[in-house]
Amino acid sequence: FENPLDARFSNSYQVELFAQDGPDRTRHFISIAVTDVNDEPVVFTSPKGVVYTENSQSLDVYTPVLADPTSYTVRLDPSADGQFFNFNNGVVSFKTAPDYETPLDASKGNDYIIKLKANDGNRDYTHLVIINVLDAPEHAAVISSNGGGETANISVLENHLAVSTLAASVPTGPDPNVSFEGLTGKDAQFFQFDFPSRALTFKNLPDFENPQDENRDNVYEVIITAVPATCAICEEFRKDRQTLFVRVTDEVEDKVRIISNGGQSTASISHPERSTKVTTVQVVGARVGFAPVFTISGPDQDKFAISASGELSFKVAPDFESPSDADRNNSY
Repeated sequence: FENPLDARFSNSYQVELFAQDGPDRTRHFISIAVTDVNDEPVVFTSPKGVVYTENSQSLDVYTPVLADPTSYTVRLDPSADGQFFNFNNGVVSFKTAPDYETPLDASKGNDYIIKLKANDGNRDYTHLVIINVLDAPEHAAVISSNGGGETANISVLENHLAVSTLAASVPTGPDPNVSFEGLTGKDAQFFQFDFPSRALTFKNLPDFENPQDENRDNVYEVIITAVPATCAICEEFRKDRQTLFVRVTDEVEDKVRIISNGGQSTASISHPERSTKVTTVQVVGARVGFAPVFTISGPDQDKFAISASGELSFKVAPDFESPSDADRNNSY
């Protein structure tokens, strides 16, 4: 193609054909156009386009692949959109994280065009790559409790209210705080959520022998939804949901257990001075026909009395100004 031999040196060859059968003769003209072909060797085998989502953890975006890595050295052309990238150890990366809402490429369309040049010692071979930056949901809530996944499995011993302490934040927004929407899911009616403490609990003590979940298999399904605290009407992409599968497990039934004041091994109670009644102790697990017997111990046991029904009271109403507890700090 580069050295045409036709009469006009235009790569258009004209020939005339004749066919004869006795006295009959016919003529036929043919025009042959020679077209150019790419004589350059295949240098790059990697794609000419990639996508990159803003807010990704890594700035690495493209790794060029050569047909013959030993024959070429590669560099990044820093002109035009190339100025926004580094090329180190064979990897193209953004110098700073791109912002979909504020594109810096020449077209302002989030299509960054870079030129990679491979040199064989004699000449450069150019490889154009288009890096398309995609939008990412920003200022969205992210649930981190119970593994942070879309689903989580939790085991709860029967006769216990506590299920989980929820945690979530807005990691990419100016305000990291979140709110929680109402509980959903087919067994949501059996749960309650306290926002200040982020505590998810059963409304009533679950009973392994009498499951109340929809499938009656002691696996309660509830969905929690976190939203940015700044949301008035929140788009779906800014919400995060987690489906909890809460499995209630069996407990030895003849073990008496205190369930009042949180049901844990310790509890804190605020009590006003000049009042005697403190709390009513509630228990589960007592055998039918047998009433639990309460006893009191501790360094301040002599200041309290407990009735057969579990009512715990000061023997003498406490005086804040004159504490009588062992440490004299109004903490009995």
